[in-house]
Amino acid sequence: MSQIFNIYCDESCHLENAHQKAMVLGAIWCPLEKTREIAVRIREIKESHGLKPEFEIKWSKVSPAKKQFYLDILDYFFDDDDLHFRALIVPDKSKLDHASFGQSHDDFYYKMYFDLLKVILSPEACYKIYIDIKDTQGAVKVKKLHDVLCNSIYDFSKEIIDRVQLIRSHEVEQLQLTDLLTGVISYVNRELTGNAAKEALVRRTMERSHYSLRRTTLLRENKVNLFSWRASEAQARQPLTGCLTSFNSGITAEIGIAISKLFMTVSDKISKAVTGSSHFAINLFVRAIIRPMKTKIILSGILSKKVKSRMKGRLTFVVVNG
Repeated sequence: MSQIFNIYCDESCHLENAHQKAMVLGAIWCPLEKTREIAVRIREIKESHGLKPEFEIKWSKVSPAKKQFYLDILDYFFDDDDLHFRALIVPDKSKLDHASFGQSHDDFYYKMYFDLLKVILSPEACYKIYIDIKDTQGAVKVKKLHDVLCNSIYDFSKEIIDRVQLIRSHEVEQLQLTDLLTGVISYVNRELTGNAAKEALVRRTMERSHYSLRRTTLLRENKVNLFSWRASEAQARQPLTGCLTSFNSGITAEIGIAISKLFMTVSDKISKAVTGSSHFAINLFVRAIIRPMKTKIILSGILSKKVKSRMKGRLTFVVVNG
């Protein structure tokens, strides 16, 4: 049985007209079987500081009076091997040129969420993704996001990404922790100053992570993984959309799972030598090697005999278009 992970996501200054330079998406993930243990420990830390268990941890609530409490929460995150954090940073939203790419800011938002999560996802596991309720349009966005994520990794049967669901942050300690760490990253990348308590949290995060919190970390970083998305880099590459030929409607979703595993494996191997996103590594591979050679990626070694028999010769490879 696949291991199940919960992913808790939060956003900072993600709206197009938020009047803030930097945008940050953050995610904490942990094994499903550890979620209760983590929540109980965070509540114990709250109570040790004279706070009620239902007190909501929130970056906007950080103050000198509660500085030590928030420092202890950060230390707990770094000390618990079951907790991991990744953030995607868009340092300057003013450089975004949606019109040139035929997209809206919402389209960009979904693409950034995929860039945030793709490093976390593995075809060998199952994920339940939870997002903080922000506005009345949340339900529509969550459904769209679920579809985008699943289609992007060829998870047509939703076996890898089981759900994407809205939840209320004050009810879930892990989401509160995501808000805190996302706030730290946002504070640094918005170049804010003047709040001594928040600056203490920034320093502690830098000390424990050994990162400046402004630059992309190694892809394999498993505790505080950061990706600083640069508009100039993104515009220099094209997405994989349209790269694969369409499947006959009679072919089952198992083929999609196989393709997902293939491309995630290719990404994993190539990106060991590339700092940045695995999606970027795949694109380099496709643009530099596969397209010029009109190479056919043979799936016969990946698809099961059962699937091959269903295909009946209709599709034995995926052609990468030049």
